[in-house]
Amino acid sequence: MGLRHYRSIAEADVDLGQLLLLAGPNGSGKSNFLDALRLLSEALQTSLDQAL
Repeated sequence: MGLRHYRSIAEADVDLGQLLLLAGPNGSGKSNFLDALRLLSEALQTSLDQAL
């Protein structure tokens, strides 16, 4: 999964496997990454307009 310019994440490329560990200091974008996954999931289940 690639993220570009999403909230506090300038750029991230993450290989999503069966298990993913997010670790880092406060303010490093862990919650924003999870929010991006939620947005993608909702957009695929409904529509991008509804997910936003």
